[in-house]
Amino acid sequence: MTGITESKSDLRQWLTRRLCAQTNREIVSGSNSVCGHLLREYCLFRSGYIASYAAIGGELCLGNFEQEARSRGAKIYYPRFNDAQQQYELAAVSASDRGLVPGKFGINEPECAAPLIDAKIRKNEAVWLVPGIGFDPHGNRLGRGHGYYDRLMADTAGVKIGVVFEWQIVKKIPTGTGDIPVDYIVTDRRIHACRR
Repeated sequence: MTGITESKSDLRQWLTRRLCAQTNREIVSGSNSVCGHLLREYCLFRSGYIASYAAIGGELCLGNFEQEARSRGAKIYYPRFNDAQQQYELAAVSASDRGLVPGKFGINEPECAAPLIDAKIRKNEAVWLVPGIGFDPHGNRLGRGHGYYDRLMADTAGVKIGVVFEWQIVKKIPTGTGDIPVDYIVTDRRIHACRR
C-alpha cells in the first residue's frame, strides 16, 4: 500500500503544480468548452438532480452549465462539510453564486440552512460532476488526498462524470481500496467514455 500512496503523492504534486499555474484565460476558456460539451450531451443527465462542485485552485468552473441546467428544471447540489460527522454531505444550491459560504477547507459550500439532498436521490438518482487533480482512461481519479469525495460517492448508483483539462488525463492513476472511478470524463476538448 505504501507504494501506491507514494506514487499518488508524486503524481498529485506534479499535476497540482501545473493546475495552479493555469492562467485565468485558460480556466475561462476551458470552463466554457466543458460547459458546452455537457450541454450538448445533456442526455447523460437522465436525472434532474446534479451533484456539482465549487471550483478551486485552477479547476474548471461549471457555473454556465449549472445555470442552463436549472432553467431545464434541474436541482443543483454542492458538497458541504459536516463537522460533527467529519465528512461531506450534499446540500442544495439555489443559484451558483448565492447562499455559498467558505467552508472548513476554504472551499465555497452551501450555508447551513440549505437543505440536504434526499438520501434515496443521492444514492440512486444524482448525476455526479466530479473534480479531480487527474484521471486515467479507465476513469480512475486522483483527488486531493483525503478521500472525502470517494466517501461522499460511495454506494451511489448515479452516473459519475470527471471534469478536467485534457492534459489532466494521464496514462494510469494508482488505485487503492475505496477509490471510486467515474463513467465519463469531460475535458475542454471532448467527452471520454471510460474503459473498464
